[in-house]
Amino acid sequence: MATTLIRPGQAPAAPTMSRFALTSEEVEAGILELHPRGELDLAVADRLADSIAAACQDGYSVLVDLADLEFIDSTGIAVLIRGWAAQADEGLRLVAARPARQVKRVLELVGMSDHGVVFADRAEALEALRR
Repeated sequence: MATTLIRPGQAPAAPTMSRFALTSEEVEAGILELHPRGELDLAVADRLADSIAAACQDGYSVLVDLADLEFIDSTGIAVLIRGWAAQADEGLRLVAARPARQVKRVLELVGMSDHGVVFADRAEALEALRR
C-alpha cells in the first residue's frame, strides 16, 4: 500500500471517484444490454432508470451487465427493482449479470439474488431472457 506525504498547509487529496458511464447494445432481437460502469448512486440513477423505461416502451427485455459497476446505493437498487417490476407488467424481463463482489453483496442483502434476477454468468442471464 502506498502512502502519500501531506505537507503542512496542504490539503489531503480527495478520494478518486469513478465516473458513471452507461452504454447499451441490442444483443439480439428483443434483448437490450445495458452496461453501467463506475458508481451508480442518486446523482446518476435516473440515467439507468430512463434507459430501462425506454427499453420497456420499445418492447425490449433488458440484461444489465454489472461487471464494471463498482458501487451501488439504495437509489440504484430501487431503479433495478422498479425496472424489473415495470418489465414484468409488460410481459418482459429484466435480469442482471456478473455483479462485482461489493455489488453482489448488496444485491444479496436485499434479496434480489434469490428471485432469478441476478446471474453470475452473462450467458446464463441471456438464456433466462430467452425463456
